[in-house]
Amino acid sequence: MARTGYAQLTCSVARTVATAERGRLASDTRVRVLRPGGLLLLADHVASSNMLVRAIQRLAEVATVPLAGEHCLRRPLRHLAAHGLSVERRDRFKLGIAERLAARKPSAQAG
Repeated sequence: MARTGYAQLTCSVARTVATAERGRLASDTRVRVLRPGGLLLLADHVASSNMLVRAIQRLAEVATVPLAGEHCLRRPLRHLAAHGLSVERRDRFKLGIAERLAARKPSAQAG
């Protein structure tokens, strides 16, 4: 039987999947096409861990969401956890507004 899906999937969230609804759909699709045991590499803008920076991000969304559909306060880690992926590595950059992570899809259980 031929194997389907990707052993490794690398994603950088683009403007086309930046809205909240599309972001959830994109997250669902990424996990669906990833093979059991496969690795997802993701880079994205996220909500800062710094309260002042997060407030600035919230203000920026007043313009970025209507103009470009760009959300600055995403939390992709929550979506991955909801799908059962285990995060192997997580790095935050630039005042905590950019995140890079590697998450593994659970291996298929012998049935």
